[in-house]
Amino acid sequence: MYEPKTKRFQPLKESQDPRAKCSGLCDVSVNARQKVLYTACRRGARWWQDVYRIGKNNQLIWLWSSEKK
Repeated sequence: MYEPKTKRFQPLKESQDPRAKCSGLCDVSVNARQKVLYTACRRGARWWQDVYRIGKNNQLIWLWSSEKK
């Protein structure tokens, strides 16, 4: 995660929320207007998408998961 104040990259801390369907960040996309981050993965026979907001200290805050169609 780029920090404009320090002009350096800082590690983005993964969410430890057990409700998240994906582990790790794969197929990432960003919605800057809504300030959310999407990640997708395959779990079993289904594709899932997790939605996160970036909180303080670059911690990902899980918002919801949905089946990706």
